[in-house]
Amino acid sequence: RDDKNIFFSHRMEKRKLAEAEAALSDAAKCERSGWLKSRDLDGAASAYERAATLFRVARAYPQAIEAYMKAADAQQALESAAAAARLLESAAVLAKDNLKAEANAAALYERASELHLGVLSLDRAAAALCKAARTIEGSDTPRACALMLRACSLFDDGEEEAQLRHSADTFGAAVALLLRAGRRSETAALLRRQVLVYARLRRTHDVARSELSAVIINLAAGAAPPRRPASPS
Repeated sequence: RDDKNIFFSHRMEKRKLAEAEAALSDAAKCERSGWLKSRDLDGAASAYERAATLFRVARAYPQAIEAYMKAADAQQALESAAAAARLLESAAVLAKDNLKAEANAAALYERASELHLGVLSLDRAAAALCKAARTIEGSDTPRACALMLRACSLFDDGEEEAQLRHSADTFGAAVALLLRAGRRSETAALLRRQVLVYARLRRTHDVARSELSAVIINLAAGAAPPRRPASPS
């Protein structure tokens, strides 16, 4: 029975590979232009994404990633940044989970973040950077910490309540990663910034908890606790 299942699995994967190659051919046709025909970027994006899905089902992960990236390029040419970012994040998941290519996955998440940022979607831009940081936390801790701090910095000028709520989540993720990395001074400084966010959200319990955490971490690091920043009026 196992041999039979393996046979049918290989047969299915071979069929999906053929379908994926056909979808790539369709995408190439859509991208061609001529005297009487302009490029069909919508068709190309759709065909590339279809090819990526088929390659993924066939477990041809490098080809799937490449197809996702081409689909993202087509969506970017169509000025659809959100769609392009979604496709890049799909490619990043494959790179991380199936190829164990953490650095490549992080780079794809960073590209997605830039696209989100270009359309002022700060929460999604920060979330993509957090995913990039978690992806490489075990292999490149300094870069992971830098990515988390970048994610927090996206909210430096945030004023809307929704942005502040998202920033609180991002700060929490960054604090946890910095603590795991043993970077206590930076953790305490970030907690002090988080205090201001919680104060603006009127979350008094979280203000007190963050202040206490900052003091404890500073003491553990052998540093004097910094002065409490003035709460915004």
